[in-house]
Amino acid sequence: WLGMFYNLFLPGGVGGDGYKVYLVHRYRKNGIKKNIGAMLVNRISGLVAIGIITVVTYYLSGLQIPYGNWAWIGIPAVYALYFFVLKFLFKSFLKIHAGLFLWSLAVQIMQLISALFILYAFHQTTDVFDYLFLFFVSSIATAVPITIGGIGMREMVFLVSAKTLALNIELCIALSLMTYIITAIISIGGLYWVFFPPFRREQVPVETSEKPVELSD
Repeated sequence: WLGMFYNLFLPGGVGGDGYKVYLVHRYRKNGIKKNIGAMLVNRISGLVAIGIITVVTYYLSGLQIPYGNWAWIGIPAVYALYFFVLKFLFKSFLKIHAGLFLWSLAVQIMQLISALFILYAFHQTTDVFDYLFLFFVSSIATAVPITIGGIGMREMVFLVSAKTLALNIELCIALSLMTYIITAIISIGGLYWVFFPPFRREQVPVETSEKPVELSD
């Protein structure tokens, strides 16, 4: 939640991760390298889940793109890449890679459901998977740390893709902006943790070597 709050005004959709690494290191003292590794693994598993859902939504859509029939190869390829990255770079997370992936997949499925409800709210009941496909393609673009909070990147992907694929541009932009607004409203709750860091109460008191002074009669 705290990371989501900082993502609102830090570059890209991953800006808050840097602050989370700092915060955990400050209060847990378990090593900056380990914290960065955990953050990267979390992001990688999320991107893998997004990639797989993107492929699935493409096949459920009516879109036709060059070499689209070979898109299914991306599912085992992306997961294999995820596995080997953990195996060679983040071995300590290898034992829980399946759980991490399933958790990330569940989160992205919730994103899909949210986007679907937004489309229904705009009375779009046909070709919904066309728009959901673009939604997840744009989600990958928001991870690039170029714009503040990732805003603008998603809209640019929607705009260019909608023109290319002959989709409703206004609906694409509306879906993108509504997603950002809803995320921003939810993320504001993270402001609480700015003043009351979640790990502050877990600090272990520093032991001193001083012995208590005994008073003599």
